[in-house]
Amino acid sequence: MSMNERVRIVEFGAAYWQRAEEMAALVQGSDQPQLLAAVRSNRGRRAVKRFVSRMPAGGGPLSVDDVDTVCKRFALWTVRLKLDWGRHEAPRLDGANMLGHALTSGIYDLDVHLRRQVEHLLLQRRQDPPAAHHLRALVEARAGETAAAIDVSHVSDMTCDHWDEVRESFDAICNDLDGLLTLAGSPSAHADR
Repeated sequence: MSMNERVRIVEFGAAYWQRAEEMAALVQGSDQPQLLAAVRSNRGRRAVKRFVSRMPAGGGPLSVDDVDTVCKRFALWTVRLKLDWGRHEAPRLDGANMLGHALTSGIYDLDVHLRRQVEHLLLQRRQDPPAAHHLRALVEARAGETAAAIDVSHVSDMTCDHWDEVRESFDAICNDLDGLLTLAGSPSAHADR
């Protein structure tokens, strides 16, 4: 295994468990023992104590599989930001680079920044419709911008060969956020459809 691969594995693991600890309070009560067993085998007993201190007795709305998926995406974002994108000077933003930047920043904002804001709202353990509606407006605006960038990029065939995967990932992130915002007190405008 090369040094580069070792560094990537360490960065991925650190980011994964950092995000898992942030999300521990959102794990369903029935899935908490499964998460704690994984923490114990991968991070040790001290980490288990930190996780337990974050977990409410009743648990949260997410399964351990949901948390695992989000943590893996976050860890991949972290590795790419630190080891791939951060090592090169910023490219000139024209044509394909501009569309690629719009896609990447849009999906990152939805998957990391806005998702954390929604999770924070859920951690308050009460519905807050005004705050949830405000966050829904932010999510929908950013999702609209990103969807437009995906559509323009796809039509112009400029930035990516794997449009089905990009669209599928984007749709999954948006659907997750929609479900979390509904739990936070802002029902989807598309709920009746």
